[in-house]
Amino acid sequence: MCGIAGAVDRGPTGRRLVEQINAAQVHRGPDHASVVEVSPFVLGNTRLAVRDPTPAGNQPFTSPDGSIVVVFNGEIYNFRELAAEHAVELRTGCDGEIIPLLWAREGPACLRRLRGMYAIAVVDRRAELLFLARDPFGIKPLHWRWLDGTVAFASEVRPLESLGDAPAIDERGLRRFLRFGSMPVGRSPFAGIEVVAPGACISFDAQGRVRDEGSTPALDDRLAPRGLSAACALVESVRLHLGADVPTALLLSAGVDSSLIAALAARLGRRLQCVTVAGFGHTDESATARSTAHRYGHEHTTVEATIDEEALDAFLAAMQRPTIDGLNTFLVCRAVHDAGYKVALSGLGADEAVGGYRVAAGLRLLPALRAVDRMGPVAGVRDRLVRVAHSRSLLADKGMRLLTTGGPRTPEGLVRLQRELFPAALVDRLLGHRSTVPCQPRDDRDDPGGPDPVPRTSGGRDGYPRMAAAELSTYLEPMLLADADAFSMASSVELRVPYLDPVFFAAATRSRRPLGKRTLVDQLGDEHLRRLARRPKTGFSIPMREWLERGILRRVVEDARAPDAPVWSYLDRSVGLGILHQTSGSVRWSEPWAIAVLDAWLRRCRR
Repeated sequence: MCGIAGAVDRGPTGRRLVEQINAAQVHRGPDHASVVEVSPFVLGNTRLAVRDPTPAGNQPFTSPDGSIVVVFNGEIYNFRELAAEHAVELRTGCDGEIIPLLWAREGPACLRRLRGMYAIAVVDRRAELLFLARDPFGIKPLHWRWLDGTVAFASEVRPLESLGDAPAIDERGLRRFLRFGSMPVGRSPFAGIEVVAPGACISFDAQGRVRDEGSTPALDDRLAPRGLSAACALVESVRLHLGADVPTALLLSAGVDSSLIAALAARLGRRLQCVTVAGFGHTDESATARSTAHRYGHEHTTVEATIDEEALDAFLAAMQRPTIDGLNTFLVCRAVHDAGYKVALSGLGADEAVGGYRVAAGLRLLPALRAVDRMGPVAGVRDRLVRVAHSRSLLADKGMRLLTTGGPRTPEGLVRLQRELFPAALVDRLLGHRSTVPCQPRDDRDDPGGPDPVPRTSGGRDGYPRMAAAELSTYLEPMLLADADAFSMASSVELRVPYLDPVFFAAATRSRRPLGKRTLVDQLGDEHLRRLARRPKTGFSIPMREWLERGILRRVVEDARAPDAPVWSYLDRSVGLGILHQTSGSVRWSEPWAIAVLDAWLRRCRR
């Protein structure tokens, strides 16, 4: 796990840019740093030594003839299998060594062979091209920017924002943040700073001209053979994710997602150090987690997460893009680092794969809702009854919008409604005179504030693969994965996610209906996991509402209320203040926090 950087300029300007980016990304890789000139490009790396943590594993990696030079961030979990398949002998224990060997033979086509999380920069001296590539789920980030005739790239967006003239805030991305609580996965927060999209590969020539080199989809049902069960695919993914040469922890909760990893590691003959993060006086999962760890022969420890003003400032400084989530991830990874671990396995992505969110149950309603919509007078009566129920507080706003005519009637629409932070009409009011493109309050219509295009899937009109794809582009990739990278790397922790494996996803989402966690554990025949699968969903939680009302986050809210707060340069103050003052009562905590955290993020931007 590392940070990568580079420039399309082999002169002193390019080297100076890369050195500056390396310094800004040192938290991603505190163990070693390098800057190399590979005519006509410059590559940089900051290393977090996980595989072969000796100097032999320092980057860049180079093909035997020197024609391919690589820096990369992430983990290639199947590197030993690829080396055996191609009959190549690795000189180190580093997974990244396989990349230039494969690239020399196959070029960008080799990316489809890699199982892992990665952002890769490749200089091909034969073609005099620089390639930038990213894993299919977008687990690892990668950004690039034009700077006075030079192209610079970096793992994080903040180092690029600090170079050259201050870039403007991307207002379409701002609209998307207000709609869904995070910036879109395919856009950076700043105009003029670009994102390499998940699964994409692009190239630059010596003049900085960019070309699309194709993409690798995250969801492709052809990746899993028909006879492969989701459980068997998950066993293989867990096996691949267990390799590391430094202390490794499993983030173990009382839930089934992380417990599944513990059970499969035991089947594979691996003994893990399970870590449960507790704190803040809320639900303590450590007793159940300890029982699970001991059942499978693992060690267990409980660590306390804490927060103070210094930690809060560090969280806000680590925020690469505005998000309403991520504070829990920051506190967990900080506690894991303080406990002495460089690598942590996580159950992130399980819900998207098997339909673990409540919204998946709504798939069964879609045909009936469309049928009632077609019934004319009956639909009108239904709409009036729904409005009466809503006026008497018997039905929440999202429930009313689902049931009335014109509500979401596709899997993608259900996901958008579920993940919505502010409705489109309120977003238009918040943006006021800046709202140059109206944001239609129809969940099934694409608009500038909507999620990114849904990846290719099969599954039919109401199939779960379409819902899974929408969850990826609306929630998992732009929020959960972006936060996981930013806030784990802020503490120099590599977060591994075995559920985010293309083969497992293909096996889990091949049916029109969600697989479900009970079915997944039934395939394994484990009674302890069956009991956990029947329990309500759990996980590490923090008291956000309490902290906003009278705790440590109140200061962030008060800062945003100031007349000269940066957020009012973008939002209508009268509308925004009305939301900020609703930190108590029935209003969701995420609404005032969205305004407050946007202001806190803007305070750390050059404007």
